[in-house]
Amino acid sequence: MVKGTQSLLQVKYSNENKDEIISTLEKVKDFIIEKHQNETTFYQNKIMTKQIGEIKISDTPINQPKKKLIVAVAFVTGFILSIFLVFFLKFIKKD
Repeated sequence: MVKGTQSLLQVKYSNENKDEIISTLEKVKDFIIEKHQNETTFYQNKIMTKQIGEIKISDTPINQPKKKLIVAVAFVTGFILSIFLVFFLKFIKKD
């Protein structure tokens, strides 16, 4: 790969015989093209995502708020915070 690019491939080959250079570079080019075609056939065999039914929009929400759970958690949290507040106020009054 050429620095700064993601799609260019630079192939260097040095030899005194020009015919050998050309044949070697042709082999390299053919190898790269064959490898690329083999990698892309994997994706050609896959089925694209498609919609199999109609889109349905309901008026009722999927997740309704659980009021009893919210009240219970608020009560327990308030109780625990009040205990910590009592201990904190006692700590302040001792000084």
